[in-house]
Amino acid sequence: MTVGARPALVADAAAVTQLLARVSEESPYLGDYGLRATEDQIRTILGAPPNRLVAWVETAATPGGGEVPVGYAHGLAGPYSTTRHVATVTVAVDSGYRAQGVGARLLERVVSGCRAAGYVRLRAGVWRTNVASMRLFERAGFRLDAVLPEQLRERDGTLVDEAVFGLSLREGG
Repeated sequence: MTVGARPALVADAAAVTQLLARVSEESPYLGDYGLRATEDQIRTILGAPPNRLVAWVETAATPGGGEVPVGYAHGLAGPYSTTRHVATVTVAVDSGYRAQGVGARLLERVVSGCRAAGYVRLRAGVWRTNVASMRLFERAGFRLDAVLPEQLRERDGTLVDEAVFGLSLREGG
């Protein structure tokens, strides 16, 4: 059972790094090719200025009375003035908490936060074989913008297409 979602903080870097490592071990979609980030890299992302980052964690209670992240999502805008209006969205949920709405809740908060921050568009790259993630983004209103052939490589060397989803945050968009 989750405790609830809250904005991710720099202080969450170690726990978020551990969450991403767990998800990477169990999922072919992150692995060594995706979010296998170091704690320093996650600390840098979480320390990005508010005009570049919207990040949330969903936590579960630990036996000792603390909390541990079981889901993480962020929208990270480009570093340059020419790309700062578009945020790339990432969602990761611990396997024991999937199919419980954690990813959807986190994605909803990221979309809302990015809209409030004035972003114009969101994008998400998804492995074409990751049907659950494609459905998550589609249910949140994202639309397929492009398919990039053989963009990703599985651990066994198999090449997989990347589906690029986008969401306009403009009114009526």
